[in-house]
Amino acid sequence: MKLVRFVCYLVAALLFGVIAFANRQVVTLHLDPFNPEAGYLPSVETRLAIVILATLMIGFVAGGIVMWFVQGKHRKAARAARADARIAHREAEEAQAKLPPPRPGGLPAKAA
Repeated sequence: MKLVRFVCYLVAALLFGVIAFANRQVVTLHLDPFNPEAGYLPSVETRLAIVILATLMIGFVAGGIVMWFVQGKHRKAARAARADARIAHREAEEAQAKLPPPRPGGLPAKAA
């Protein structure tokens, strides 16, 4: 499993490297989407690769946050199942403790 994860990370790193190398030109990023010429919000000149990679990272983090909230009900169900399993295990141990000890000296089973 660690090898698969390593290979996936390696492929992602190579992909990001290729994207960064292929998009080295400088672009102007306007932070005001409605009227960039007015100058209410600043414009930033940066490399296109930085814009692309920053957008990918923001999307990755936003997707992780959304999935965390979506999967909350499953984590809650797993916690409840673990609690039920602990209770059942405790009850089984108590029932095992109440059993009388085995009597020594019994006859061996008959061979077929």
